[in-house]
Amino acid sequence: MGVLMTVAVLGSLAAHAQDDPDDEGGSISASGGTVGGVVSQTDTSTEPPPVWRFTYESMAAARANPIGLNLEVRPAVRRRLYASTSAIGRDNYIDLAPTLTTTPAFVRGGVSMRLQPAAVIRLGARVEGINYFGGFDQFQSWESAEDATWDDLTQDARGEAGENYPTTGWFAAGEVLLRAKVSDFAILNQSRLLYSNIQLNDGDNVFYEITYDVLVANQDIVQVNDLSTVWVPESMPLTAGARWSYVRAVHTDEPDSVAAEALHRVGPLVAWTFRSDEGEKVGNLSAFALAQWWLSHPYRTGQVSSQAVPYFVLGVSVRGDLRPW
Repeated sequence: MGVLMTVAVLGSLAAHAQDDPDDEGGSISASGGTVGGVVSQTDTSTEPPPVWRFTYESMAAARANPIGLNLEVRPAVRRRLYASTSAIGRDNYIDLAPTLTTTPAFVRGGVSMRLQPAAVIRLGARVEGINYFGGFDQFQSWESAEDATWDDLTQDARGEAGENYPTTGWFAAGEVLLRAKVSDFAILNQSRLLYSNIQLNDGDNVFYEITYDVLVANQDIVQVNDLSTVWVPESMPLTAGARWSYVRAVHTDEPDSVAAEALHRVGPLVAWTFRSDEGEKVGNLSAFALAQWWLSHPYRTGQVSSQAVPYFVLGVSVRGDLRPW
């Protein structure tokens, strides 16, 4: 089967919370969606970053329920908006970057832009093309949401029957990331809207999207929100907290279908930062884990698989400056 999110969005939030507000993908890029971190108490820098920076972010992660594996890379050209040494204003920027996500089931790439006027808010947008290889039970589509069944067992059976197929298309997304920190505690909220346009089999209008584990109406919207509260002690390179995730695929033509119902999951996240050196080629090296239990899902709360089995992500993230300063 397929992949992890790009959006990613996920455990990379915790991995990045130790040193600065940059992040994906979390993010789980998800769909290019890794979530950024927060300024910690240990950020005592007295000089603003350079006006121009050449940064990179990468994440390798594996997940279960649903199963996935991916590698995300985002090298960026970043320009500082103004000079500041304050905790809120220091890491301001606008950047432009190519994006690449590779998995056993598909490859996705495109361009993304972020605008961060202050550490408390970041705006982002991206457009990416995608190529499904047709293996690992991906890609599958149906005529309507009312007629579709997309649990893991059914998808395995349809895959064995040859009902998955290779195809191409593109995604577009916009996001807003809000952050706040008091003492050793931080709260982060990332909201995203995603639009998809995929070449489906003749007569089909919906498809299964493994990144967010939803049945998507083609040329319609998916709403995603991740709310995290984390503890970032200054005495150790640890981040620990909890995350609530919300996903809803909008089915304009079938608003009463099961596929249009919102998905919810909640659980702990933890990360350990092995290296944190601003301005270096390897500026941050972190490992992270996220476990969330499904609160609502058409198939993962006892209908097909047990609700006791969590959504689980384990990964490593690296980021830094290609030109050290």
